[in-house]
Amino acid sequence: MNAARPARNFLAPGERRRLFWMLVPAGVALIVVLGWVERTWFPRPRGGQPQVDTRLEAVAGRGPQGDEVVIERDPDPLEHPAMAALSASLDSLAKVRDATVFRDADNDAWFQTWTTLRDVGLDGLRRARSQQVGFRELFGQPRSFRGRLVRMQGTLHRAEQLTAPRNDYGVESYWQCWMEPAGGPASPVVVQCLALPAGMPSGMDIEEPVEILGYFFKNYAYNAADAIRVAPLIMTLEPIRLPSGPAASRGPSGTGDLLPAVAAAARVATEPGSSLESFLAIKQIAVGDRAAVDAAAPWGEDQEQVLVKVISRLAAPAPLQARWRDGAAAVSPRGEPPSITDRLVKVHGRATFVAPRRLPADLAERLGRASYDLVRIVDERAAIVDVVVPRAPVAWARWRPIDEPAEAWALPLTAKVGPRPVGTDAFQAWPEAAHDLLVAATAVSWQPPTPLGRLGMDYALFDTVVDDRKLEPGDTEAFWRVMAAARRTTPAEVARAAGRRTDVLDLIDPARKWFASHRGDPVVIDGVARRATRIAIDDPDRREAVGDDHYWELEVFADTPTIKVNERIQDRYPIVCCVAKLPAGMPSGEDISERVRVPAFGFKRYSYPLRDPQSALPPAADEVKGERVSTALVIGPGVEWLRPPSPAGASNLLFGVFAGILGLLGAVFAVNAWMARRDRRAAERRRREAMPERLDLPSE
Repeated sequence: MNAARPARNFLAPGERRRLFWMLVPAGVALIVVLGWVERTWFPRPRGGQPQVDTRLEAVAGRGPQGDEVVIERDPDPLEHPAMAALSASLDSLAKVRDATVFRDADNDAWFQTWTTLRDVGLDGLRRARSQQVGFRELFGQPRSFRGRLVRMQGTLHRAEQLTAPRNDYGVESYWQCWMEPAGGPASPVVVQCLALPAGMPSGMDIEEPVEILGYFFKNYAYNAADAIRVAPLIMTLEPIRLPSGPAASRGPSGTGDLLPAVAAAARVATEPGSSLESFLAIKQIAVGDRAAVDAAAPWGEDQEQVLVKVISRLAAPAPLQARWRDGAAAVSPRGEPPSITDRLVKVHGRATFVAPRRLPADLAERLGRASYDLVRIVDERAAIVDVVVPRAPVAWARWRPIDEPAEAWALPLTAKVGPRPVGTDAFQAWPEAAHDLLVAATAVSWQPPTPLGRLGMDYALFDTVVDDRKLEPGDTEAFWRVMAAARRTTPAEVARAAGRRTDVLDLIDPARKWFASHRGDPVVIDGVARRATRIAIDDPDRREAVGDDHYWELEVFADTPTIKVNERIQDRYPIVCCVAKLPAGMPSGEDISERVRVPAFGFKRYSYPLRDPQSALPPAADEVKGERVSTALVIGPGVEWLRPPSPAGASNLLFGVFAGILGLLGAVFAVNAWMARRDRRAAERRRREAMPERLDLPSE
């Protein structure tokens, strides 16, 4: 009978070593394979500039299916400044529909735009005030730019001549070109023109760097290779050819990005009116034309008429204003006679009184203006300066003493008698003290001692910001100035200025009217970023002012108490955050989920269409794609990335744990081997010690 097999002792050194070599190499091999699979097939998202989704369904939503009938509502009336030079009448432009092919309703505005282009001429277009735009501005805000003169650079890749529909405007044919916009994205812009520059090639495969100076018409739907897509359409007389070559075709990081700035500088340097003296002469408001204001006679209608003409014609492009301000003179100290010349003076001091000057009815009708504001500033050299402006900062009280920091670059008018506002009752009276100098300016800047004001923000620019709308032309200057100011601070400093935790309901509840009295205040937004989009800055002047060629737009779903919005119960709400930069390594794109804290400055209540409606709502909610959300838009220097454990981070941690265990097991194995070797040596030594010194063999 066989003897029973003894039980295995798994604690014995030999068994431990056998188990170690059976399991650990297999585990290490598995970890290495899984790490390779993760990095190869599930890479972490990398930052980059996402492309704009120009598919028609993404812009206009789902089209009618089967027997569905879509009834279009009448378009909302277009809103443009009264003095805006449009390419066609407001009535005809209001009939134009975006994200469509050409419709019969577009014809009136289309032919009127061709007529306007021919009447103005290419030289007239160059002299007119245009706005430098990029693809995203036109694509995202077509109603704001409809019929307005815009400027854009890019590369033409296709130009074909088409026959115009029968018409009474004398337009027999036109060219339709496809342009790749400078600085991206890789989506085309449609350019329609009446002629091509002499010597410029045409066809379906060209590469010509150009600048387009024309009127934006609509977002035009066209058949692309993969889907029906939408592209901005600009109408012009002819493209302006730019120097070709490697430098002109480089991307945003190459010298091609300098080309718009160089071209703009060259235009400013050579166009008529580039010096202040020639500009004033062309506008007929030079020192000789202003002589009536400096007359010794009592203030009357003649002086008033010249004064209104000056403030109406003094506005000029920003590059020219910047150049003129560099040469501005200081206001003469009190008691010294000022110099009345065609040179700006810099008025810097404290605003002490503001009042409106109302014009007589007949004069107001002739001049097209009912009133202007008069601001009294005590200059830093103690001079009393009365500044005539179209409108003083709205937040400044009228008809009572104030004490606010103020600055203006103004045109000197007279040291003699000037206008005196007249109130409606005895309590509304202009100060009795006479001024030392009367000047005219386009605006008075105001930098109050707030966190944003100390960074150089002019709060007077907030007066044209419109709430509960998308970004409008009136928001533009304030937006860029806040962005530039935000770059001069840090998220930590803004968070310290904000102090206590921000009540998000103040920002998103329209009934609380937070922005009416707190615009520009620091806030802190805590939530989850679902989208981070890189926005290129196309305008060279804006890039120089901001100090970079892009900023980031985040859609942050902020934590809120349980609230009811449109019959839905939710505990988060989207807030749009525009920041100067993202933390290194933070994912970007249209589909992220990163916990963030955004210290920023409140800018406006902002209306925008939901890109992914379900992301803003509870899982069971039902919402129509494209619904507009009214929320807060804030601008800040950056983001505090509160890194949650992500799948990649968890696997890296797991890899580290396994590596630690492997190292520990290796150490145990080494100690075990050393102890086993020591035990063997000790046993051998004891065995030898137990042997007799002499061994006598038995004799045979």
